[in-house]
Amino acid sequence: MSEGSRREEDESKAGHDGHGRQRHGDLHQLAKTAAIVAALLSLFFHSLGYLSMRFRFEAFGLNPEFSVISETFLFEGAKLMLFLLSLLPPFFFVTAPITIPLLILGAIPAVRDRCEQALRGLNRRANALPTSLVAAAGLVWATVVLRTVGPPIMSLKSLIFTGLPCEPLWVRQVAIERSPETTSLIFGALVLTLVPTLWCAARLFRQGGGWRGLGAILAGLALAHGMLFPTLFGVLVAPESINRIHGFEGIDDHREVWLAASDEDHHWFLILDAEGTADPTLLIRRRDETQDLNVVEQRPLYVLLDGDRSCGD
Repeated sequence: MSEGSRREEDESKAGHDGHGRQRHGDLHQLAKTAAIVAALLSLFFHSLGYLSMRFRFEAFGLNPEFSVISETFLFEGAKLMLFLLSLLPPFFFVTAPITIPLLILGAIPAVRDRCEQALRGLNRRANALPTSLVAAAGLVWATVVLRTVGPPIMSLKSLIFTGLPCEPLWVRQVAIERSPETTSLIFGALVLTLVPTLWCAARLFRQGGGWRGLGAILAGLALAHGMLFPTLFGVLVAPESINRIHGFEGIDDHREVWLAASDEDHHWFLILDAEGTADPTLLIRRRDETQDLNVVEQRPLYVLLDGDRSCGD
């Protein structure tokens, strides 16, 4: 074999080795990126699940013992995300009288071009607004929204004893009637009211300097706003049914025992008087003391707690 042929063969082998190392490096980088994304998603779902279950127990008036890390939170957060995705079809159905004409008009080239020009002009005007005005408007908007939406949600306390309040009406529609249309509108409104706060915060961060402090405040208000999602899910949506236990030791036959909630070590049992002459009471037992529970009935939680109470028209 000539010297030239040997040199070409060596260069070809070196090229193949280089391509192999590059492919290996690309696969390694892809696996590393996938692991980081999976870890971030797990942390995100875990945080959502923890907030959802924590706010649920707070609304019930219970004091659970949760470890910081638990796969229960991961599944709860995943259920929340699936629930939010399931709201998209009813949301589009409810808003169809508005969205369908807009989609039809958007399919017309002349109308689409005019809309794009209008949106670009609106974006230029928004970016030209004074930073001080953006900061003031963002703070006022976020405060008003939280003061309007927050109190009805955060006032849900001791529901395991009192049932749901009669006002606001949408709370009962979401928790008892399970109306997908009302639920989708409530969560959709939360998303839409969050957008201006996030836009103002992003604008202040882009401005830099001392405005970033106000941007951080707005970001904190947006985070508080975002916590309403796991709160609503955990308190009104997730607690669907409650199990009645038969033959519970130490409880008279004229009282009903319902498994209200559980944490990692305890069960909370709601004791109801069958005749409705006594107030409900709560009994806490360790899980290892109540391993064999005889479930004889299952009913929607808030329907059971409300009983025959009527809020009227």
